Amino acid sequence: MFLLATGLPLQFSAELGLGTSYVSSNWVLAWYGITAPDVVVGSGPVVQVDDQLYWQSQFIGRSQTLIGAVTKQDFLIVATRHEILIFHTGTRETYDTSYLDVALKHIGQRGDRIYLETSNGLLVGDHNLVNWTTNNETVDDITWATTAPLAATESESFRTAYRSRLLSTERWLQDLHSGRFFGAAGVIVIDIASVLLLILAITGLMIWWRSRSV
Repeated sequence: MFLLATGLPLQFSAELGLGTSYVSSNWVLAWYGITAPDVVVGSGPVVQVDDQLYWQSQFIGRSQTLIGAVTKQDFLIVATRHEILIFHTGTRETYDTSYLDVALKHIGQRGDRIYLETSNGLLVGDHNLVNWTTNNETVDDITWATTAPLAATESESFRTAYRSRLLSTERWLQDLHSGRFFGAAGVIVIDIASVLLLILAITGLMIWWRSRSV
């Protein structure tokens, strides 16, 4: 029954979305030794835990070091080390992603214009934030987004969410089905049970064949 209960869902992993659903049980995650970074960084409504980005409590993707986040009309613009991620504030879905060859240091805004301070100088985005061009304007009146570590009480929910996205349901069921979840002893027990099940099937078939011949 154990092999059936853990093996049958794996046959329909894609249909059930097991590879994209995650185990959130604290004791299971602790059993695997899955931990979260101590430092959680935030900028406005955006929070980063390791490479995971969250908009408030919603996971929105993975990226490199968070540089800052600003809002413009109906969009949230997030800057990481080499990327500009744009999300629609209504749906929180990704609107656009741009990769830049230069290292980003800060993101800021002045009026309705968005600026990037980079390793190669100042860039300004066009109206759609698709093209970024060199700008020689003064930076004195640009409001720069900042990042800061969250307090322990604020970061705990994000650390839990981070851990919950590291173990897929598919991987967990595979480990249960093979016995790996219980260590080396679990693998041996499952192997023995499989052999006994095979013996049971063979001997049952032999008994049926003999009774049929009588």
